[in-house]
Formats: sequence, structure tokens, C-alpha cells
Amino acid sequence: MPKHILLLFFLVLFGTEMSAQNMPEKTRILFVLDASGSMYGKWQGKLKMSSAKEILSNLVDSLEQIPNVEMALRVYGHQHKQDCEDTKLEVGFKPGNSQPIKDVLIQLKPKGRTPIAYSLEQAATDFSRGENARNIIILITDGVEECDGDPCALSKKLQENHVVLKPFVIGLGIDKGLTGRFKCMGKFYNASSEESFKTIMRVVVSQVLDNTTIQINLLDEDNQPTETNVGMTFSDAETGFGWYHFVHTLDEQKKPDKFVVEASPTYNIKIHTLPPVYKRNVRLTSGQNNEVDIKVPQGELKLSMIGSMYYKSLKCAVYKSGTRELINVQDINTAEKYLVGKYDIEVFTLPVTTINEVEVFARNITEEVVQNPGQLVVNYIGAFEGAIYENKNGSVQFVKRVDPGIRKEIVYIQPGNYLFVVRTSGATKTLYSNRREFIIHSNNTRTVTIKN
Repeated sequence: MPKHILLLFFLVLFGTEMSAQNMPEKTRILFVLDASGSMYGKWQGKLKMSSAKEILSNLVDSLEQIPNVEMALRVYGHQHKQDCEDTKLEVGFKPGNSQPIKDVLIQLKPKGRTPIAYSLEQAATDFSRGENARNIIILITDGVEECDGDPCALSKKLQENHVVLKPFVIGLGIDKGLTGRFKCMGKFYNASSEESFKTIMRVVVSQVLDNTTIQINLLDEDNQPTETNVGMTFSDAETGFGWYHFVHTLDEQKKPDKFVVEASPTYNIKIHTLPPVYKRNVRLTSGQNNEVDIKVPQGELKLSMIGSMYYKSLKCAVYKSGTRELINVQDINTAEKYLVGKYDIEVFTLPVTTINEVEVFARNITEEVVQNPGQLVVNYIGAFEGAIYENKNGSVQFVKRVDPGIRKEIVYIQPGNYLFVVRTSGATKTLYSNRREFIIHSNNTRTVTIKN
């Protein structure tokens, strides 16, 4: 039977609008069904268990007709009255298994307790690892955890270990005061009646099967989506769990690329510009393309040192201007993109070179050239205690300690006026300190001999 006929069959049964294009290679749906004693409770004159059986039976019949979808059924609370490990994979994943699932549903009789956390823990073994598939859990329950487990922690662990995507949790008449215990587990829906349960199942399955795409428009200073080639992280706004890590790109028409993501989470999107930009609490509409605008106008900052003498691996700290908020550590003689704005720069020369309020403009290169050092060659005739200081307009600043254990050293140092203040190691009088002034020029060598 052609794919579009199969999909139409599902639409007729459940009245759900969904797209058949670009379906994932395989989607595995594990139904985790509560069969604890409370499922004997009446719901609009009918047992909750009876409603769950009927709706789930119709659903698996229709899902069997959808290409690349496999189902499985795990049940808890149905074997023993007081057992907190009462959970069992009744039907494993394989194509065309709706009838075995329905056969199990017919025989189910509510009996025991509600070990939700333990059931989720065991569910991790129900999915084959290493296959390219979307693993989905749909939990159907009418009660909260009864066995001292932590379903929220287990759900988070399954997601962090990439076992499953964010679970769907469907409550059957859950008391409003208890709904907070389920929202941390996944995408939570609370059915107040059999009809709303059926509607919720349609919505959930639609979200599972529909391809939802997103288009991130990185806007320049003219609000045009021309910025690209930066990293993006999509995190769950509630749990902080990182769902996706991408590098933004433009398509062949130079427009922002569209890509498939899960529709269920509420995302915080971090654009890894310098500094980063955040778009928080992004909610997507399932089954369609979602456009998100984020303004990130950028320009380049080039830090250069031109000459014959160089420091080894010279680093430059870039701060947000007027603050000590570190934005980046950039190598000398490189260019990096930054958001439009002003920055303060510390270049880790000897001594440190400071350049304040450097402005980065959109689509432009701002270049700052740092003076090249000179070479200082020091010969020590004996062992000395003391230091090298910079003498700038009468203000003396520490530059480098003298090592009494060495007799010769070569130091790259910035142009300027300097002095040694030293005394012989072991000397017992402060007045034995000596002072020696010298000047350093860029790209030149200065030799200084220190002796008693």
C-alpha cells in the first residue's frame, strides 16, 4: 500500500494533521502503561483501565500502518499487589506488532503499586543501542510514584545518556496539586475525561511523527539574516539539558538553512558569538517551519605585532569595555569576529600592554598593532636578589623578578625605560642594594651586566 494511503488511514482514524515528508529513518515508541490498582477507578462511569485499553488499542492499530515506526509495550503494577519492582516489557520492538500489544492489553488487570522511576530505569534496556533511531517514551498513568524513586532524575538521566528523547507523560485525571511531579519528567498532559485523553493522544502522536523544522535568522545591523558560521546550542529551558549543538549555515540561495528538531521541548538557544547571545523560552509549533530572529551584528578585531622579534605564543585578553568581563583570549596576529561594540584589550607582553575602548564596527576590520619587543640580554656576575621595574614618568612598576640561581638570561620586553634594583644574595644590609637603568627599543638588543 502506498505511503500516502497509509498516512490517510491514520488521519481518518484519529483526525490528526501531520506531514509524511522527510520522516525519520526509524521512530521507536515505547508505551509505558500504568496497571496499578488505582486504574480500577471510575472515570465518567467507566474504568480508567478500560478507557486506556480502548484508546491505546486503536492507536497501535493505526501506528502500525505508518512506515518506519516500531512500537513496544511496558506495563507496571499488573503482576503483584505490593511489589516495587513490578514492571515488565510485555511486547518488544519489531515491525507489525500491534496485535501482540492488543492481546496483552485485553488480559491486563490492575493490581499493584506505581513504580514509575524503576520502570523508566528498566525502559533503558528496551531500546537497542547503536541504531539510527528516535527513541520515544509515552507514559500513561493515573498516579504518582509510590516506591520512593525519583522519576524526574531517571528521565533526565535517560535523556543525558541519549537513550530517549524527552518523554511524553499523559496523566489520567491527576489531581492538580500533583501535576508538578510530572512536568519535570517530560512533556506533561493531564486528561480530565476519556474524550480529552483521546485528543491528547492525537496531539502527542502528531508531535512524535511530524517533522518540525526551525530556521535561525542571524540578523546583521540592517536586520537582514546574513550572519552565519557560528555555533548554536539548543538547551531545555526547564532542565538545562543540551539537546543539539549546530554550526549555523546558509543554503544555496544564501538564506538561513532549515533543519529538523524535536518540537516538544521549550528551548533556550545560545548563539556562540563573542560575546554569546541568548534567545530564551523558544516554543515551537509542531509539524511546521519555525523562524527565530536573533540579532548578532559582527565585525572583526585583528591584533597584530609586526617586526623581527616575537614573544612565544603571545595571548591577548579581550574584555567588555569598562568591565572585567572576559570575552575571549585571542592569539596575536589573528583576527576574530566580535559583536559590534567596544572592548578593552590586555596583551600579555612584558609588561602587559593595555588598549582600552577599541570599537568593532559591523562588517569591518578593526586592527590594533602592538609594539614589538626588544631583546634584553642580562649577564649576572654573581647571585642577586631583586627585580626589573618599568620607569614610566617617575612611576615605578614591577616587571620581573631576578632569579638568583641563573647567570645569564634573555628576556623579550616592551620598549621603554627600565631599571634593575638588586642586591647581592646573602647581603645583610639593605643599603647594599644597587640600581641600574637601561632603555629598550623595538627590534633591538640591549645587553646589561649586573655585578657587585
